[in-house]
Amino acid sequence: AGPKETFAFIRFARAIIVTTAMNDPVLGTLVVDPHLSGCFVVSVPFDGRAIELRLDPNGADMEACLILAREVVASLMELESKAAAVAAAHLITEYNQSWRHFSRSQSGRSMDEVTNLELNERELARRLTLVSLLVSLDIDGSMVEFCFGDDGLFAGHSIFVISFD
Repeated sequence: AGPKETFAFIRFARAIIVTTAMNDPVLGTLVVDPHLSGCFVVSVPFDGRAIELRLDPNGADMEACLILAREVVASLMELESKAAAVAAAHLITEYNQSWRHFSRSQSGRSMDEVTNLELNERELARRLTLVSLLVSLDIDGSMVEFCFGDDGLFAGHSIFVISFD
C-alpha cells in the first residue's frame, strides 16, 4: 500500500468518526448534512427565528471550522447587516431598472403590467431576509456565505454574498 492508499484510508476512517451528531456548547447540536458529504448543519437563532448554519471543514480541521462558526454567530447581527448592504449596493440599479417592472397573469387570460416603487439601497437591504449561512475552510483560508431571501423583489431568487478571508 502506497501513501495515497494509506491517506485515503485515514480520510475514510476519520469520516466514520465524525459522521454522528456533535454537541457544541455555543452552536448546539450539529447533525450530519443529508445533502452534502462531510458537512454538518445546525439551526441557530437569529432575529426571532431560526436560520440554517452549514459547516464545511472541506478537509481542514473541524475544530477550526467550529471556532470560525462561533465567531460568525457571535457577531451575526453586524455581519448580516453588512452582507445585506453589500447585496443592496450591487443590486439596487438592476432592481430599479428591471426587476420592479413585470407582467402578472390576470385570471389566466390577460397580462397586467406591474411597476413597483423604486427603492434606495437601505430599503432594499431591509427587505432581504437571511435564510442560511455556510462556513467553510480549506488550505487557502476561510469563507462565509450568506444566503438571503428576496421578499419577492427578484421573483423569488436567492441572493448570495460571499466573504473570503
